[in-house]
Amino acid sequence: MLNLGFAYGQGIALLVGGTVIGALSSLPEMTLPVLGQVRPWQLTFFAVGLPGLIVAALMSTVKEPVRRGIQAPGAGNAIAQIPVREVMRYLVDHRHAYAPMFLGLGVQGIMIIGTIAWTPSFFIRTHGWDIAHFGQVFGLILMLIMPLGLMFGGWLAEFLAKKGYHDANLRIVVLVSALIFPLLVAMPLVPDPWVAIALLALQNFIAAWQFGPQNAAFQVITPNRMRGQVTALYLFLFNFVGFGLGPTFIALITDYVFGSEDQLRYALALAAAVMEPLAVFIFWKGMKPYGEIVARG
Repeated sequence: MLNLGFAYGQGIALLVGGTVIGALSSLPEMTLPVLGQVRPWQLTFFAVGLPGLIVAALMSTVKEPVRRGIQAPGAGNAIAQIPVREVMRYLVDHRHAYAPMFLGLGVQGIMIIGTIAWTPSFFIRTHGWDIAHFGQVFGLILMLIMPLGLMFGGWLAEFLAKKGYHDANLRIVVLVSALIFPLLVAMPLVPDPWVAIALLALQNFIAAWQFGPQNAAFQVITPNRMRGQVTALYLFLFNFVGFGLGPTFIALITDYVFGSEDQLRYALALAAAVMEPLAVFIFWKGMKPYGEIVARG
């Protein structure tokens, strides 16, 4: 459900955001109290952001779920907290499995988030689309294909596990990273925008295979009471490195390697050609130690 929320959220953001900015783009600048002059593209943030306040208010009514499967020392239902240093010690002791998973996640996060951030600009600069058109087309595609990819990835991981592959979850991540590599390189280079959209759709369908297994890979080899902290580290790394460095990485290649914003397509292709094989290699190095931990139970 977590990954379905991400898939639909990304699709709805593009679909609704594209529609709203298309509707507001013809409006003149407005002067609002305190804020001053506000341009149409800035109004889009208000339009799509205000509903988030309602969601935040609703989340305040959600109760903390009861944690199950934990035997804490002491009386009653109190749960002993594991110190962060103990979690870090566990990660260091099992570094041959965790290090490739975290490092590969960081490398792939830079590539994937950077590509996602600059893809709308690529279609605008290279194919002459406007942001509303791209958002509506690709947002709808994501909402249709990513849930299918999520379900297929979960099924494939279970299938491989039943066949005796202890490294099934991480094996899916390696497979996905290898399969999307040529798609990431080819998508910005093809001359037809609809072929590029088709490649982008296929890339996102395949990429969705790994979302469930990648998260499960961390959970399976992590003791129950450490999973929250390890998951927090996993999400921090993906967001901090991916969102923090990904868009900047593509921008630097565009400006300092190719020297022109019109060459964004080549920057996207070059970044994929360098970063994605590196991610494949790093994840692959972790497969054996990860499988050994799973086999030991």
